[in-house]
Amino acid sequence: TKGFQITSDFVAKLEEYGLINSTEASRLSPLISPMSRFKEQGNNSALDKVTQFIQDFRDELKKDKPDSKLIDTLDRAEKIIENFDGVQSTASQTNIKSVLAELNSFYNSADAESIDAEDKDALIQLGLTLRIADRLSPTAISSSKVNSYLSTMSRFY
Repeated sequence: TKGFQITSDFVAKLEEYGLINSTEASRLSPLISPMSRFKEQGNNSALDKVTQFIQDFRDELKKDKPDSKLIDTLDRAEKIIENFDGVQSTASQTNIKSVLAELNSFYNSADAESIDAEDKDALIQLGLTLRIADRLSPTAISSSKVNSYLSTMSRFY
């Protein structure tokens, strides 16, 4: 229904009923926060908004912290997203996993504490986007499929 929201209780029930395992439940838990900045609006898809965040945040980092390792990670994440509609290979799946690992490493570092909550949420959304792509088979990744998943997820936040 329109007013439905994903809560920690909902995630716990999904796990209890065996619809997701404990690992997936723990991955969903940090996503239970407002992410309205990624809801589709007008002609801008959720994937467009993720891409725009990457560009804006990378530009901000280049100005404030030009030696940040996160700049390279964001560059690679943007290239992965740009190639969603191209031919995917096993190498691209490996690249997604490495970018996810780097995002996770950054998110759990002291450097992450210096960014505001909105940017942290956006980095989580970027990670979610890449995890969705990682779950799809290498030949099935398309921007429309990933966007569809993001759109569905954003209805619950």
